[in-house]
Amino acid sequence: VAGNLDAPGGAMFGRYGLPGERWLNKAGAALLRGVYSRRRSRIGGFPSVLGSEPAGVMAKEITTPGRGQVKALFVSAGNPVLSVPNGDELESALGQLDLMVGIDLYVNETLAHCDYVLPAASMYERDDFPLPFQTLQPTPFRQAAEAVIAPVGQARAEWEIIDDLTRRLWRRTPGLAMQAVLRKMLSVFGVRLSPRLLVDALIRLGEGGDRFGLRRGGLSFARLTKEYPHGKVLAANLCAGVLRDVVVYRGRRVRLRHDEIRAEVDKLARRSVPDGYPLRLIGMREARSENSWMHNSPLLMRGERTQHARMHVDDAAAADIADGDVVRIASVNGEIELPVIVTKDIVAGVVAVPHGWGHKGTAGWRLANHAGGANVNKLMSSHPDDIERLAGMARLTGVPVRVARAEPAR
Repeated sequence: VAGNLDAPGGAMFGRYGLPGERWLNKAGAALLRGVYSRRRSRIGGFPSVLGSEPAGVMAKEITTPGRGQVKALFVSAGNPVLSVPNGDELESALGQLDLMVGIDLYVNETLAHCDYVLPAASMYERDDFPLPFQTLQPTPFRQAAEAVIAPVGQARAEWEIIDDLTRRLWRRTPGLAMQAVLRKMLSVFGVRLSPRLLVDALIRLGEGGDRFGLRRGGLSFARLTKEYPHGKVLAANLCAGVLRDVVVYRGRRVRLRHDEIRAEVDKLARRSVPDGYPLRLIGMREARSENSWMHNSPLLMRGERTQHARMHVDDAAAADIADGDVVRIASVNGEIELPVIVTKDIVAGVVAVPHGWGHKGTAGWRLANHAGGANVNKLMSSHPDDIERLAGMARLTGVPVRVARAEPAR
């Protein structure tokens, strides 16, 4: 409306600068739209978003008999027991799986239920290129790093583990057959398909690349690591006019009106609120946390860090709650206990709780276990009726709750 989209001073967008990028975008979008419109989850009938189904119904996909029932689970760098709503339900369901395999640096709350846990390489034991962020940087920029040391012990890069497993699985999994054909074609030339090979091709063919020798002075993965260890800026600023090339709707314009979205918004106005839950729960992030995976780092956990809820001073006074009290936060789905910080820096009527806490993994997860805390997602619903219909996203904010002191007044 203000004319600031895709324009200097407003919201800007990047691109890789690949040959035929616009047509690649169109083909990818057409494929994803087709999958979204046709594929539905077995539980709840949710559309497939980016080829994925809602994590909120994962437990029911495991426990509900019938065609398509989940019998095996592969977890890579994840901890769904802490990150999905009603994690206790999922933790109980994991025991019904025929097979569960995980790849990670630690055995966390989820991987503690695995039949096999495969050790992943650390950030110093693998090559690196921030692929997903190339189009999000306000300054076009390329940076790559090679592994500092070889993987220690049995640790291996995740792609190698997954690649070796799919080599054995493809005969029984039609979706992997194309990968197998491509592997065999490349093996004739002594080449193994790897992230390093694919990223090198993207750098060479993209903006600033050497076009495989056709452009003198252009970039490749090897040249970035050797001549530009701190990275190379490709241009002072992003260019305008990107949306006209990458928007795949007819006429290259984004559709702003969607009847399906309007119907979901209308539903929000008709939601019923249970009696006895006057406050609203929201999530929050903390400066030294990222979801559930940073609480085992000694450097980030300095100062005896603990999880605290945040509550407005007026709400606390009405409930006879003092700063530092342990409070019980309850919703219709569950309850948790944790200390509270009473503050004016939050809106009255709202309670904020950082997510990603409540660790109870194995011995190797000992620092996170010691940090304790509570899993705020125990207050959320995993019922299909409570999951957003269009994207399959669990409702993790604006949850009706009540708060009371969980211990005698000091």
